[in-house]
Amino acid sequence: MYRQLLKIAGDAFQAARGKPLAPLDGRDIGLGGKHATAALLVVMLILGFALRLGLAATLPSVYFPDETFQYWEQGYRLVFGYGIVPWEYRLGIRSWVVPGFIGGVMGLVHQLGGGPAISKLAVQALLSIASLGIVVTAFAWTRRLSGDGAAVLAAFVASFWYEFVYFSPKPLTEIIAASALFPAAYLLCALPDPSRRAVVSGGLLLGVAFVLRFHLAPAILVIGLATMLRLRTPRWAMAAAAGVVVVLLAGLLDWITWGIPFHSFWQSVAINMIEGRAATFGTQPVFWYFLLYANAWPGIAIILLALILVGARRAPLLFLVPLVILVSHSLIGHKEYRFLYPGLPFLMTLASIGAAELFALTTRTLSVPERRLAFAALVLTWLLTTLTIAGTDGFRPNWTKRADLITLFDKVRDAPDACGLGLQGEFWWDTPGYSALGRKLPMYFIRRDEYARVGPAFNLLIHRDDDAHNLPAEFEDLQCEGGFCLAMRAGSCAPQPDEEILVEMQDWT
Repeated sequence: MYRQLLKIAGDAFQAARGKPLAPLDGRDIGLGGKHATAALLVVMLILGFALRLGLAATLPSVYFPDETFQYWEQGYRLVFGYGIVPWEYRLGIRSWVVPGFIGGVMGLVHQLGGGPAISKLAVQALLSIASLGIVVTAFAWTRRLSGDGAAVLAAFVASFWYEFVYFSPKPLTEIIAASALFPAAYLLCALPDPSRRAVVSGGLLLGVAFVLRFHLAPAILVIGLATMLRLRTPRWAMAAAAGVVVVLLAGLLDWITWGIPFHSFWQSVAINMIEGRAATFGTQPVFWYFLLYANAWPGIAIILLALILVGARRAPLLFLVPLVILVSHSLIGHKEYRFLYPGLPFLMTLASIGAAELFALTTRTLSVPERRLAFAALVLTWLLTTLTIAGTDGFRPNWTKRADLITLFDKVRDAPDACGLGLQGEFWWDTPGYSALGRKLPMYFIRRDEYARVGPAFNLLIHRDDDAHNLPAEFEDLQCEGGFCLAMRAGSCAPQPDEEILVEMQDWT
């Protein structure tokens, strides 16, 4: 196996050293003309959207607590007036841009008679649609560089690669920023003679990427400098002005919501970087991301790197932007897998270009029918690769992460006699919160020795299944899912407002 990997890497290195090959035209592999290629793109967009939204709906998950409490919960709180408030929103280090978007959609769905599940699905649908801009951009950028055949391959990878499918419907700022950064780079740096509309759109998208994730500033600066080098002053100035307008609007939103312009930006820097609050959640060495992706892409990391290096010959900027993202984030002590996501569309597009280059190199003596079969085999290989990695022990748990608690919260939401919910143990941050519960049911975070004092306040209790022997005698398990169980006791509740999570979390930092 390692010999094969080394051979592929060697072929890739030789291809990268030489002149770029001729574009892989669609007719060379039996795809037909430009209309047929465009039709394939539409099909992939439809299937990609259906896959993203379908899996999000049928396999609900919480990848990280931020997803729930910094975004879903705050959007819900904007509409319904209650929800758990994490420390980030008490200290004002988060912008209300994403919660405002979520709250707007939730409010509209609520007015139309929809419940929490429909509201969440609507938000996920819009986020999935936004992510399809990555597919279109990968297609357009690759088509310009390597022809229709390579563009179809790039669009296929962008549509069905497991990380795009899983993360796209999630309201995390890194994910949404990627849907803005990648198209912005294409509009400003790849179009040979961009129109004013394209330049302004690119500038607006860069501004959106910065507002959502200001840690991307070094990468945004690289794109900005590339824009200045290739466009005349009036054009790049228009892009810069459009980006500045977006940033100023974000500052105005902070002024309205936090009382000070750009409060969430400078407060985040002061608390997380200067005071070191982020470091309390864990720090990793500089090289940690390299180890992470070696494990995240088991068995193919070398192959993907080789393909990326081949593709970088055609589009150096596609390589430079994710490299800057990697280096800048490696210098930050607190690291997470999702932080590098904005660089993923660039890398996977490069890998697609590299695969098309090597395909052209190894099949140039074949007939069109033979090349068609070879191309189908190449696409199938990508599909099998993404399915395999998505099902490995390293990633597979993400598809149903915290689905057990989501299911139990659905059960609580529909329980007609519920008058209070207890959460035994330190796992409240893994729950889907009030945004999934959809009712103002008092919730209490309790420890084992607090039943006598707080127990009368709730008649439903979620506990870890391995802690059932510590349940009070009056509680009986109704349903168990994964590592948690829902128990119930007969009788009413004696509310204890001072013990509710809604109150307790106000003082929790």
